[in-house]
Amino acid sequence: MLAVSHRLTCALQLLSLASLLLTVVGAPLLVQLSTPEAVSVAVKATITASLVGFGCFTTALLQWFASPYILRLVLEGDQVTVTTLNVFAQPFQTRFQIQEMREPQTMRPLASFQVDGRIYFIDGNTADERLLGKLGLKKAVHKQPLEEDDD
Repeated sequence: MLAVSHRLTCALQLLSLASLLLTVVGAPLLVQLSTPEAVSVAVKATITASLVGFGCFTTALLQWFASPYILRLVLEGDQVTVTTLNVFAQPFQTRFQIQEMREPQTMRPLASFQVDGRIYFIDGNTADERLLGKLGLKKAVHKQPLEEDDD
């Protein structure tokens, strides 16, 4: 199974990392050049820390939200290989046995199953029904209803 939106997920994470990098580099420079000399260094440091903190928060939130998303899933016998993205939007493979899969114990919005405490999400719109049946996940996969044309 190969997720349709894997390129979009990767691009979004790369954009977020690039934005964070620009924030970390640009915020101190922007604050230094745009504030009058009468403003104390402590105030400038506080403004800079706020900007950088917000950039870190949004990047971490995106990573938390997108990290369970399975880009590729391969089933060979009882061995499952899943590919997700790491923090730097690079493919990361994990292997486990079907028997290790458990119902997710989380309130996360994207959660199909968990293995050793790590949450995984399968996009139901791209998953093969037979594969999901072998994994025992028919009910645990989220599907978006197709929009109907009003024409």
